[in-house]
Amino acid sequence: MKITKFLFRFFFTLLIPAALYTLSPAVAAAPPATLEVTGYAETQIVPDTAYISIGMETAAPTVGIAQTRNNRDIQKIRTALQHAGIAPEDIKTTDFYVSPNYDSKNDTIISYTVTHMLRLKIHDLQRLSALLDTITQYAPNKIQDLTFVGEHIEGTERQLLQQAVQNGRNTAEITAAAAGKRLGDIKEITIPAAPSSRGTVRSVNLTAATPVAVGTATVRRQVHLVFYLQ
Repeated sequence: MKITKFLFRFFFTLLIPAALYTLSPAVAAAPPATLEVTGYAETQIVPDTAYISIGMETAAPTVGIAQTRNNRDIQKIRTALQHAGIAPEDIKTTDFYVSPNYDSKNDTIISYTVTHMLRLKIHDLQRLSALLDTITQYAPNKIQDLTFVGEHIEGTERQLLQQAVQNGRNTAEITAAAAGKRLGDIKEITIPAAPSSRGTVRSVNLTAATPVAVGTATVRRQVHLVFYLQ
């Protein structure tokens, strides 16, 4: 019995310091100071591709008649565009819907309008004016934005990313020096999705021998950088 009490006291004495050590709060090291900056770069490019949206609105007493007439007109436009050199895969339907038309006096349906929108992708911008003239010959009654974009600019975007990183580093070095610190290693780099490079002509007067000035588009890239400070 005495041996048992002695062993109990011995183990109890050992457990108390261990428990106190376990329960005592650990002193955490302060996290290293960091600096977050954003680097920018941009340039002007000459677009290599154009998009234009055209369509037909057709009204008739019934949905069936309106749709039949609309399909006929859209098919004429498709055929003419393909003969003009636009590939079938570059002529895509973007919208199709039917709308009832009401009599304003007694709020009854008097006809239906079918709307069919096409989006054209034009690769050869030197032929753009001629293609626009072809479009006018088939009189689509809905013509929307003519948009110029740069789709083959991978090399330009790589250069802009390099410039954006250097721009961010320069900003970080100036900021760190002003705060009496030195710039350390990079902790994190975030690259947002690239915005599309486009220029838009919102109003296009499609007349014979339509002149179109392609102009330039702005390409921008940015990066978010986090540096350690020393």
